[in-house]
Amino acid sequence: MKPSLSNQIFGHVTQRESLARLFTKDRLPSTLLFSGPEGIGKQLVAKELARTLLCKNPVIYGGCGNCSSCSLIESSNHPDFFTVASSDKEIWGTEGIKSLLHSLSLTSFAGTGRVIIFDDAEDLHTASANALLKSLEEPRPRTWFIIVTSNASKLPSTIRSRSQSWFFNALSEEDTDKAVTQLNLKFNDGEFTKADLRILASGSPGSTSRFLKYGELWLVIKKLLHDVYDGDVHEAAKGAPKLSKDKEALPLVLVFMRAVARDAMLRAGDSLKNDQRWATCVMNSVSAERLIFERNLSAQTTLLTLLMNLAPNRHSNKAPRGNLLDEIALP
Repeated sequence: MKPSLSNQIFGHVTQRESLARLFTKDRLPSTLLFSGPEGIGKQLVAKELARTLLCKNPVIYGGCGNCSSCSLIESSNHPDFFTVASSDKEIWGTEGIKSLLHSLSLTSFAGTGRVIIFDDAEDLHTASANALLKSLEEPRPRTWFIIVTSNASKLPSTIRSRSQSWFFNALSEEDTDKAVTQLNLKFNDGEFTKADLRILASGSPGSTSRFLKYGELWLVIKKLLHDVYDGDVHEAAKGAPKLSKDKEALPLVLVFMRAVARDAMLRAGDSLKNDQRWATCVMNSVSAERLIFERNLSAQTTLLTLLMNLAPNRHSNKAPRGNLLDEIALP
């Protein structure tokens, strides 16, 4: 049996309780901006609020789950509830969004109001953002906009200034474990171990679903980084060329490297030297993204430098400097 919507949400207790209080007092603003890391459940919290606002038994936060309105939302068929996937330009291009916003001038079907969720709002085109801004400036009664983003800085300042901002933190390890267990994510060749899922989720379990077909790559990178950390520089020399060949997988290579290094860094305890080496790897995986995809440096050279800086220094007990921007000089 599929769990109810509220049972699918983990963490964010403070935000949900505050939203419930505003709803009870009829003080919810017409536009809310939900921001925070990707995959932590912001969209689920937005949907929970939408169900509350459109429920025919409005004394229950999250909706009663039994009325026709709640059932229609659950089946994605409610005529007054819209989720705009801003990254899907085929369906939600500028004309599609303008058409939706224009329809808000008509009377709502159920009479309880309307809720529009803009998911991945940072992907809105300028023209779409401008059309949305006009609707925010002239809000209609009982029409709520919930703008969901993992990068609020990419939104026009005019939209941010007209929204009540709510920030959502990454989930705790306990809540991540609960979400991961419920998602029951699997690699193509078998089930994720709980430890792997926790490392990959890093407080954002929803983002792990896009990794499912890369199970073998995850295992390769996890072994490679730990082998290099233990001093096997030959693995670094072999691994960098192999990992750099698949251009489509390169972004995930860096995501996986960052996840492995971050987990190892957190587990290093009080060992400053060990902590510094893994911390440097985390930092270098971020720099590598910019060097490879924005500055067009050789992926093989960049990955090799990253891996060699994770290896122990053979001539000293000190950790290497390890800054990719320093070590890979541009002409």
